[in-house]
Amino acid sequence: MEDLIAVRVMENDGGSVAFLTWGRLFDAVDETRILEAVERALPVFGIHDYTKLIVCDNLGEVAEERYFYEGLFHFSAAFNHGYVDYQTWRKKKLKRVKAGKDIYFLGRRSRE
Repeated sequence: MEDLIAVRVMENDGGSVAFLTWGRLFDAVDETRILEAVERALPVFGIHDYTKLIVCDNLGEVAEERYFYEGLFHFSAAFNHGYVDYQTWRKKKLKRVKAGKDIYFLGRRSRE
């Protein structure tokens, strides 16, 4: 399932933070634009010193984060809710992600 993806941000101090967001809104294969959208939103979450952003292979990679289940519930409740067709839903979600919304902070992992 790639409707929902996890993004991990590696911080300069060796720690990391994770996010959930809608996947494959921009492109079915190329992750560049979704990573750019998440990167633009990082200052809102107080994240300024980081080395890279990575799209996780699966949601299990972030399942142990502090707010994972809250984020999963948030997106589950909002999936294709009230829209007759996928393209209408997709356009609305794409606009929200571009605006820095629908990017759910899962928590900060200390340097290990």
